[in-house]
Amino acid sequence: MHERRVIKGLLLLLLVVFMAVSLFDRALVSWKYLFGTQSRDWTSYSWDFDSNDRSIELDWDEYGSSISKLEESKFVTLNSGEMSDVNLVMKDRRHKIARICDEDLKAIGVGMSINAKFMIYDKSHKLAYCAIPKVASSSWTHNFLIMGGLSPLKFSHRAAPKRLPFPLDMSPVTFAQDVTSMLIVRHPFSRLASAYYDKLIRLGRKSWQMVRLFIIWKFRLQPPKRHFESWMADQLMQEHERAVRNGSIANFGSNDPTNATPEEFAQYILFMKSRPMDIHFRPQHKICPICAYNFTAYCHLEHLHRDTSYFLQKANVSQLLQTRIHLNSRAFSSQSSKRQSEADFWSQIKPKTQEELYKLYYYDFQLFGYSLSDYMTDIGLKSS
Repeated sequence: MHERRVIKGLLLLLLVVFMAVSLFDRALVSWKYLFGTQSRDWTSYSWDFDSNDRSIELDWDEYGSSISKLEESKFVTLNSGEMSDVNLVMKDRRHKIARICDEDLKAIGVGMSINAKFMIYDKSHKLAYCAIPKVASSSWTHNFLIMGGLSPLKFSHRAAPKRLPFPLDMSPVTFAQDVTSMLIVRHPFSRLASAYYDKLIRLGRKSWQMVRLFIIWKFRLQPPKRHFESWMADQLMQEHERAVRNGSIANFGSNDPTNATPEEFAQYILFMKSRPMDIHFRPQHKICPICAYNFTAYCHLEHLHRDTSYFLQKANVSQLLQTRIHLNSRAFSSQSSKRQSEADFWSQIKPKTQEELYKLYYYDFQLFGYSLSDYMTDIGLKSS
């Protein structure tokens, strides 16, 4: 009997040591990555697909959001007058982007590199798309797979660029003359607020919990009395124990009442500007090769139906996509609730911090024609 107890005790001790080492190792990797002492493999992804609730959960460098809502609607068909009007809008957008690229960005190499992870090319229809995270990228990656004759059931942001690879040696002349192309952009401050709610408030994986915990440790508890690794390991263990007690282990951490505030999140974004920034927060002009290639349609999320209908009709492929698919991650119930959420977010961020964020996303504002004052007025706040 005594020997059996000793054996059980040793096994329990080994289990505790294994869990502690695992937590410490993951925390140490996160620490090294956040402080730039270890580079992250941005090509590695971890996917779990649950066919029951249609959710896709991703690892740290996840490309896209957990899908919780799928809607369908018919595409709008623009008449000749509407097509002419939108064509002038697109021409103006192209000229503005080309001018800023020539005057400012090409000299410093911004907007010139082609990242195969974001570029999609439908060779049979000569269509190209650059997918920017948090800007309808889930929906339009899905749509491009449908137009390319591939099964939408197997869609993923990781798979689409591989199944519809963009030829990296394509010349700018060929791209402009033979390819109908588009990218979709969004007001940079609206995108940032959306990323905060989607990734930190409605977090679903341990990787985002680690980001949240790091933000709290770095911007709320400094100067730290303990090393981040040990502090974070304790926090994760406490969350795990609460989840076990509440019977909600499958949603580990999703109901944790503590969270990073908008101001703390904004400070984190500014802290990361000189480090490899997550693709959900990275300035949009640094994701797509807007200075290397002249895209046919620079669509705005705020006019998504009109602008994407223009793209489909311009490419003469409207018949390939009769139904508009909305893969909407935890969507707001209405535009008014969306504006209210964004107003709540920005009202908690200091004017000085807003100014620093504007500087960080300055070229997103300039290139894509967005106004800070108009945005703040739209959500019911005064511009700082």
